[in-house]
Amino acid sequence: MGMGGRERWRGERCQLWSQGAERLQFCDQGAGRLQFCDQGAGRLQFCGQGGQGGAGRLQFCGQGAGRLQFCGQGAGRLQFCGQGAGRLQFCGQGAGRLQFCGQGAGRLQFCGQGAGRLQFCGQGAGRLQFCGQGAGRLQFCGQGAGRLQFCGQGAGRLQFCGQGAGRLQFCGQGAGRLQFCGQGAGRLQFCGQGAGRLQFCGQGAGRLQFCGQGAGRLQFCGQGAGRLQFCGQGAGRLQFCGQGAGRLQFCGQGAGRLQFCGQGAGRLQFCGQGAGRLQFCGQGAGRLQFCGQGAGRLQFCGQGAGRLQFCGQGAGRLQFCGQGAGRLQFCGQGAGRLQFCGQGAGRLQFCGQGAGRLQFCGQGAGRLQFCGQGAGRLQFCGQGAGRLQFCGQGAGRLQFCGQGAGRLQFCGQGAGRLQFWDQGGQGAGRLQRAVPAMYASNIGQSDQDFRSGSSRDFSLILFGNSS
Repeated sequence: MGMGGRERWRGERCQLWSQGAERLQFCDQGAGRLQFCDQGAGRLQFCGQGGQGGAGRLQFCGQGAGRLQFCGQGAGRLQFCGQGAGRLQFCGQGAGRLQFCGQGAGRLQFCGQGAGRLQFCGQGAGRLQFCGQGAGRLQFCGQGAGRLQFCGQGAGRLQFCGQGAGRLQFCGQGAGRLQFCGQGAGRLQFCGQGAGRLQFCGQGAGRLQFCGQGAGRLQFCGQGAGRLQFCGQGAGRLQFCGQGAGRLQFCGQGAGRLQFCGQGAGRLQFCGQGAGRLQFCGQGAGRLQFCGQGAGRLQFCGQGAGRLQFCGQGAGRLQFCGQGAGRLQFCGQGAGRLQFCGQGAGRLQFCGQGAGRLQFCGQGAGRLQFCGQGAGRLQFCGQGAGRLQFCGQGAGRLQFCGQGAGRLQFCGQGAGRLQFWDQGGQGAGRLQRAVPAMYASNIGQSDQDFRSGSSRDFSLILFGNSS
């Protein structure tokens, strides 16, 4: 099966069972194709206890096109099962494609104690597609390390498209990593009516990274439910790093959820020169949650534009809950925007014992907006310190706009601070539209005439054009 060969089965199974090392390789300049095409079941399995480095390997190596296809009505399965290492590699200059297409179920599974790796490496285009009505599943399960990598100059795409359920899961004690690295475009898409889920579950570290000069996109689009979850004791990280554009989008009628749950650290970072965007758009509920004992951080850092948007009729929620530190930061020269827009309820909450911080720092414009008919709420609740800061030369704005209720609350034993700070006095600090009645006696009736005041459990410190 080597040297540029082609193999094709119709309704057949290819099984490799034994204790030891089994390899299926297509290596040379040219085209290596492995196809399961017809109505029925196509299965490619590497099962059993491996020896030293116990390896089940499927490799497409060399300049050219490597394709692995499961096409037709039925079930296409690619499984690496047992104690040992399962590897699926597309390496070299050219195009590596792994496709599950047609009505039915396409499954790619790495199961058992050990390391499951799926790699697309080299200059060119690496594509992993689950397309058609049915269920597409990509699973890394068991104690060990599951890695999915798109590396090199070119385009790495992972797509779940069609009516049905697309699932990408990293489950078990160990490290689950999904990486798009190199100059080019990394895309992860869940598109169509149904449910798209991306889960990192279990004790250990779950990482999703888009790194390098270019565009990193993570999209959940269509009527239904898009979920991105980091659950369990350990560290969940979602990073967009490098010069270019990092986008995380939940679009369509339904529910978009981004959750970091469990004891440990949840981090969402957009770092580098360029544009970082996090959007929840459409009729329905958009939720961003950091829950559990530990540290939840959402950061937009670098020269450029950082945007966090909840748009459409429905409920947009951003929550930091539990004992520990919740931080939302927009740092660097440029524009940091946090927007809740549309008819419905926009909520930003920091709840629990610890420190909740919302910061807009650097030369440029920091904006926090609640706009539309409905209720806009900004809450810091619990024993500890709640801080809302606009720092640096430029414009800091906090706006409640539209028919409805705008609320800014600091609740609990501790310190609540609202700061507009610029040491030179250059720049504008604005608090507009609505001021809660319970604080009216402290700051006066003017929208822009800032004065200091304090009560037993609340302190307000404003530095702007007026003293």
